[in-house]
Amino acid sequence: MKYTLIIGVLCAGMTSLAHATLSGPTLVNLSNNSQAGELAAFQEVSGHSDAQMCVVQSPGNETITNSFGTFTFTNLPFNPVTGHYEVQVAFTMNPGSVVCGFITKNGHGNDVFVYTVSEDEGSSGTFTLEVPFTGALSHIDVFCCAGGVTTPDGGTTVMLLGAALGALGMARRYIMS
Repeated sequence: MKYTLIIGVLCAGMTSLAHATLSGPTLVNLSNNSQAGELAAFQEVSGHSDAQMCVVQSPGNETITNSFGTFTFTNLPFNPVTGHYEVQVAFTMNPGSVVCGFITKNGHGNDVFVYTVSEDEGSSGTFTLEVPFTGALSHIDVFCCAGGVTTPDGGTTVMLLGAALGALGMARRYIMS
């Protein structure tokens, strides 16, 4: 019984490892203030040449569902700790696409913050992103890449292996007695 409890605790701990990882922000000054300029800047900073805009310039406080997935944006108030306005993004992707990053813009000048999401981990998640400088959010772009995990990730694999080994151990115990 104690081994079952230990395996359960380990499995629960491993599930926390299966979430997307966010990197950034990287401050970028756009050469031109357009959708094409934002896409080019994201592709250059992230290295994802296959990235495409899956949500174009959402102002926040809305939920968008499209062929890529479902995205919920919530504008947050000014954060005196970070010195920035923030926006929270929650997403769940459809099979075949993953979120590979974001751009936030405050509406003044051509400066944007670029964020990237770890490869093959952007199936779902919730992130709080900062808006450049002290201005409120003008818009946020979400970038998607082809992908999606079709095999279990590391955490799921370890959970399945632990469950199988636990079942074998219990079966061995009952067969031997």
